[in-house]
Amino acid sequence: MTLPDLYSVAFVCVGLYYAVGSFGFTLTWLHFALTQSSSSAALSPKQQENFYSLFQVFSQLLIGLVLVFRARRLSIRLLKYDNQVVI
Repeated sequence: MTLPDLYSVAFVCVGLYYAVGSFGFTLTWLHFALTQSSSSAALSPKQQENFYSLFQVFSQLLIGLVLVFRARRLSIRLLKYDNQVVI
């Protein structure tokens, strides 16, 4: 295995950790949000606070998916940066 391959595997593993860890919670919250938006227009303060937690977990899911699908590009970019920084 070459160094870019190892970096790619590392990015995929970290990305899967974030994506899989937040997928179920995000899916549950999206279902809740869709059912709540169809039943009533106004949100209580507690529901608004819960949407902030949804955004936090949803952002973890997006970061994980970006790491998984762009692992090879990120590893090559990291190696190019590493080669430029060497003193």
